[in-house]
Amino acid sequence: MWIGEKEPIVVGPMTRSVLSTSEAETRVVGLRFRPEAGARVLGVPACELTDRHVALDQLWRSPAVTEISERLLEPVSSIRRVAVAQSLLVSHRDLFAAPDPVVQQALSLVGAVRRVQVEKLADEIGISARQLRRRFTASTGYSPKGFQRILRFQRLLAIAKANPSTRLDHLALMAGYADQAHMTREVGQFAGARPTALLGRVVSALARSDLLTSPE
Repeated sequence: MWIGEKEPIVVGPMTRSVLSTSEAETRVVGLRFRPEAGARVLGVPACELTDRHVALDQLWRSPAVTEISERLLEPVSSIRRVAVAQSLLVSHRDLFAAPDPVVQQALSLVGAVRRVQVEKLADEIGISARQLRRRFTASTGYSPKGFQRILRFQRLLAIAKANPSTRLDHLALMAGYADQAHMTREVGQFAGARPTALLGRVVSALARSDLLTSPE
Protein backbone atom coordinates (compact mmCIF):
# COMPACT_ATOMS: atom_id res chain seq x y z
CA MET A 1 0.00 0.00 0.00
CA TRP A 2 1.10 3.54 -0.82
CA ILE A 3 -0.57 6.06 1.50
CA GLY A 4 -0.02 9.64 0.47
CA GLU A 5 3.70 10.39 0.23
CA LYS A 6 4.72 7.77 2.81
CA GLU A 7 6.97 4.87 1.96
CA PRO A 8 5.04 1.79 0.77
CA ILE A 9 4.08 -0.84 3.34
CA VAL A 10 2.99 -4.46 3.25
CA VAL A 11 -0.10 -5.18 5.34
CA GLY A 12 -0.04 -8.80 6.44
CA PRO A 13 -2.99 -11.13 7.02
CA MET A 14 -5.06 -9.65 9.85
CA THR A 15 -6.80 -11.49 12.69
CA ARG A 16 -8.11 -8.38 14.46
CA SER A 17 -9.40 -4.93 13.64
CA VAL A 18 -7.00 -2.00 13.35
CA LEU A 19 -8.23 1.57 13.02
CA SER A 20 -6.48 3.49 10.25
CA THR A 21 -6.97 7.21 9.71
CA SER A 22 -5.62 9.69 7.20
CA GLU A 23 -6.19 13.28 6.21
CA ALA A 24 -8.93 14.17 3.75
CA GLU A 25 -8.06 13.63 0.06
CA THR A 26 -5.05 11.44 0.91
CA ARG A 27 -4.29 9.21 -2.06
CA VAL A 28 -4.13 5.51 -1.30
CA VAL A 29 -2.99 2.90 -3.82
CA GLY A 30 -3.03 -0.75 -2.90
CA LEU A 31 -2.81 -4.23 -4.38
CA ARG A 32 -4.76 -7.02 -2.67
CA PHE A 33 -3.44 -10.57 -2.95
CA ARG A 34 -5.57 -13.69 -3.00
CA PRO A 35 -5.01 -16.17 -0.13
CA GLU A 36 -1.56 -17.79 -0.39
CA ALA A 37 -0.47 -15.56 -3.30
CA GLY A 38 1.15 -12.90 -1.11
CA ALA A 39 3.68 -15.30 0.35
CA ARG A 40 4.68 -16.54 -3.10
CA VAL A 41 5.03 -13.04 -4.49
CA LEU A 42 6.83 -11.42 -1.55
CA GLY A 43 9.11 -14.37 -0.86
CA VAL A 44 8.39 -14.56 2.88
CA PRO A 45 6.12 -16.91 4.86
CA ALA A 46 2.76 -15.21 5.35
CA CYS A 47 2.75 -16.17 9.03
CA GLU A 48 5.73 -13.84 9.57
CA LEU A 49 3.53 -10.93 8.45
CA THR A 50 0.33 -11.81 10.33
CA ASP A 51 -1.08 -8.74 12.13
CA ARG A 52 1.92 -6.67 11.03
CA HIS A 53 2.66 -3.69 8.79
CA VAL A 54 6.14 -3.96 7.24
CA ALA A 55 7.98 -1.50 5.01
CA LEU A 56 8.09 -2.88 1.48
CA ASP A 57 11.80 -2.16 1.13
CA GLN A 58 12.48 -4.60 3.97
CA LEU A 59 11.17 -7.38 1.73
CA TRP A 60 12.13 -6.09 -1.71
CA ARG A 61 15.39 -4.16 -1.81
CA SER A 62 15.01 -3.05 -5.39
CA PRO A 63 15.49 0.23 -7.27
CA ALA A 64 12.09 -0.53 -8.82
CA VAL A 65 10.38 0.10 -5.48
CA THR A 66 11.76 3.65 -5.32
CA GLU A 67 10.99 4.29 -8.98
CA ILE A 68 7.40 3.10 -8.70
CA SER A 69 6.83 5.07 -5.50
CA GLU A 70 8.01 8.27 -7.22
CA ARG A 71 5.80 7.63 -10.26
CA LEU A 72 2.77 7.19 -8.00
CA LEU A 73 3.21 10.77 -6.82
CA GLU A 74 2.66 12.09 -10.34
CA PRO A 75 -0.71 13.76 -11.13
CA VAL A 76 -2.31 10.91 -13.08
CA SER A 77 -5.65 9.10 -12.93
CA SER A 78 -6.52 6.41 -10.37
CA ILE A 79 -6.55 3.78 -13.11
CA ARG A 80 -3.07 4.83 -14.18
CA ARG A 81 -1.80 4.62 -10.59
CA VAL A 82 -3.07 1.05 -10.26
CA ALA A 83 -1.32 0.14 -13.52
CA VAL A 84 1.92 1.66 -12.23
CA ALA A 85 1.66 -0.31 -8.98
CA GLN A 86 0.97 -3.51 -10.90
CA SER A 87 4.07 -2.93 -13.00
CA LEU A 88 6.13 -3.45 -9.82
CA LEU A 89 4.78 -6.99 -9.58
CA VAL A 90 5.50 -7.60 -13.24
CA SER A 91 9.13 -6.57 -12.72
CA HIS A 92 9.49 -9.28 -10.03
CA ARG A 93 7.45 -11.98 -11.71
CA ASP A 94 10.41 -14.25 -12.43
CA LEU A 95 11.02 -14.48 -8.67
CA PHE A 96 7.51 -15.67 -7.74
CA ALA A 97 7.36 -19.13 -6.16
CA ALA A 98 5.11 -21.82 -7.61
CA PRO A 99 1.75 -22.48 -5.90
CA ASP A 100 1.65 -25.18 -3.25
CA PRO A 101 -0.86 -27.75 -4.56
CA VAL A 102 -1.62 -28.94 -1.02
CA VAL A 103 -2.60 -25.44 0.06
CA GLN A 104 -4.58 -24.89 -3.14
CA GLN A 105 -6.60 -28.03 -2.47
CA ALA A 106 -7.04 -27.21 1.20
CA LEU A 107 -8.35 -23.73 0.38
CA SER A 108 -10.94 -25.22 -1.94
CA LEU A 109 -12.05 -27.78 0.64
CA VAL A 110 -12.17 -25.25 3.49
CA GLY A 111 -14.45 -23.06 1.42
CA ALA A 112 -16.83 -25.95 0.77
CA VAL A 113 -17.60 -26.92 4.38
CA ARG A 114 -19.24 -25.04 7.25
CA ARG A 115 -16.89 -26.33 9.95
CA VAL A 116 -13.30 -27.44 9.43
CA GLN A 117 -11.97 -30.62 11.01
CA VAL A 118 -8.26 -30.43 10.26
CA GLU A 119 -7.65 -34.15 10.73
CA LYS A 120 -10.34 -35.07 8.20
CA LEU A 121 -9.12 -32.37 5.84
CA ALA A 122 -5.57 -33.73 6.05
CA ASP A 123 -6.78 -37.29 5.45
CA GLU A 124 -8.65 -36.21 2.32
CA ILE A 125 -5.57 -34.46 0.97
CA GLY A 126 -3.25 -37.30 1.98
CA ILE A 127 -0.86 -35.62 4.45
CA SER A 128 -0.58 -35.37 8.22
CA ALA A 129 -2.60 -32.76 10.11
CA ARG A 130 0.62 -31.24 11.46
CA GLN A 131 2.09 -30.83 7.97
CA LEU A 132 -1.17 -29.35 6.68
CA ARG A 133 -1.25 -26.74 9.45
CA ARG A 134 2.39 -25.83 8.83
CA ARG A 135 2.07 -25.42 5.07
CA PHE A 136 -1.32 -23.70 5.24
CA THR A 137 -0.15 -21.19 7.86
CA ALA A 138 3.08 -20.45 5.99
CA SER A 139 1.14 -19.79 2.79
CA THR A 140 -1.88 -17.86 4.09
CA GLY A 141 -0.89 -16.52 7.49
CA TYR A 142 -3.83 -18.34 9.09
CA SER A 143 -4.48 -21.82 10.40
CA PRO A 144 -7.16 -23.72 8.42
CA LYS A 145 -9.70 -22.99 11.17
CA GLY A 146 -8.61 -19.37 11.39
CA PHE A 147 -9.01 -18.94 7.65
CA GLN A 148 -12.50 -20.43 7.80
CA ARG A 149 -13.43 -17.87 10.45
CA ILE A 150 -12.27 -15.07 8.15
CA LEU A 151 -14.21 -16.59 5.26
CA ARG A 152 -17.36 -16.95 7.39
CA PHE A 153 -17.10 -13.29 8.40
CA GLN A 154 -16.80 -12.23 4.75
CA ARG A 155 -19.82 -14.37 3.90
CA LEU A 156 -21.76 -12.69 6.69
CA LEU A 157 -20.99 -9.28 5.19
CA ALA A 158 -22.15 -10.49 1.77
CA ILE A 159 -25.37 -12.04 3.12
CA ALA A 160 -26.21 -8.96 5.18
CA LYS A 161 -25.66 -6.69 2.17
CA ALA A 162 -28.00 -8.82 0.05
CA ASN A 163 -30.64 -9.17 2.80
CA PRO A 164 -30.85 -5.76 4.52
CA SER A 165 -34.07 -6.43 6.42
CA THR A 166 -33.13 -9.86 7.82
CA ARG A 167 -32.92 -10.23 11.61
CA LEU A 168 -29.48 -10.59 13.16
CA ASP A 169 -30.14 -14.06 14.57
CA HIS A 170 -31.19 -15.25 11.12
CA LEU A 171 -28.13 -13.69 9.51
CA ALA A 172 -25.94 -15.49 12.03
CA LEU A 173 -27.39 -18.88 11.14
CA MET A 174 -27.31 -18.17 7.41
CA ALA A 175 -23.59 -17.36 7.62
CA GLY A 176 -22.78 -20.48 9.66
CA TYR A 177 -22.44 -19.14 13.22
CA ALA A 178 -23.71 -21.17 16.17
CA ASP A 179 -25.92 -18.28 17.29
CA GLN A 180 -26.15 -14.49 17.36
CA ALA A 181 -23.80 -14.17 20.34
CA HIS A 182 -21.13 -16.14 18.45
CA MET A 183 -21.53 -13.82 15.47
CA THR A 184 -21.35 -10.70 17.66
CA ARG A 185 -18.06 -11.82 19.24
CA GLU A 186 -16.41 -12.49 15.90
CA VAL A 187 -17.67 -9.28 14.29
CA GLY A 188 -16.20 -7.40 17.24
CA GLN A 189 -12.84 -9.11 16.80
CA PHE A 190 -12.57 -8.69 13.04
CA ALA A 191 -14.23 -5.30 12.63
CA GLY A 192 -14.09 -3.60 16.03
CA ALA A 193 -17.80 -2.84 15.83
CA ARG A 194 -21.16 -4.30 16.75
CA PRO A 195 -23.19 -6.04 14.01
CA THR A 196 -25.85 -3.31 14.03
CA ALA A 197 -23.21 -0.70 13.12
CA LEU A 198 -21.57 -2.81 10.41
CA LEU A 199 -23.84 -5.28 8.67
CA GLY A 200 -25.49 -4.04 5.50
CA ARG A 201 -23.13 -1.08 5.26
CA VAL A 202 -19.84 -2.78 4.37
CA VAL A 203 -19.02 -4.57 1.12
CA SER A 204 -17.61 -8.08 1.50
CA ALA A 205 -14.28 -9.00 -0.07
CA LEU A 206 -16.23 -11.81 -1.74
CA ALA A 207 -17.95 -9.18 -3.88
CA ARG A 208 -14.59 -8.11 -5.29
CA SER A 209 -13.16 -11.49 -6.26
CA ASP A 210 -13.34 -15.21 -5.69
CA LEU A 211 -11.01 -15.60 -2.71
CA LEU A 212 -10.58 -19.31 -3.29
CA THR A 213 -9.51 -19.21 -6.93
CA SER A 214 -5.92 -18.37 -7.82
CA PRO A 215 -5.61 -18.17 -11.59
CA GLU A 216 -2.10 -18.14 -13.00
